[in-house]
Amino acid sequence: MAKIEIAPDCGNAPRKVFLAKFYTALANGDAAFLNEHIPQDIVLNIVGRETVTGSVDVASELMEAPHWKPRRVTIDTIITHGREAAVSGEITTPDKTTYLFCDICKFKGASGTSIKEIVRFLVPKQV
Repeated sequence: MAKIEIAPDCGNAPRKVFLAKFYTALANGDAAFLNEHIPQDIVLNIVGRETVTGSVDVASELMEAPHWKPRRVTIDTIITHGREAAVSGEITTPDKTTYLFCDICKFKGASGTSIKEIVRFLVPKQV
């Protein structure tokens, strides 16, 4: 199980609480939680790499990507406004490679927790 660190101010709004739970589920391989919140028509755009569509392929990409078999995940920021949100932080893999990430999430509606699109920026951290 991954060690999850979430900045304390990331929990003062319902969508912030949801996203903290979503990324915790992702880090811990909780497919049931993820599948509940990933609609059939979701799009995952990994900038500079690929675009994945559909709940099955997106869930597979999210769960099987090497950087999402983490040893540690640190969420620095969760920002929400209307149908959009941003989540940024660091992922450290079992081989101690660290990635910086920022995900822009778009929800299906102004309320609710169904994510329709994620645009992911992911880069290795330079030491």
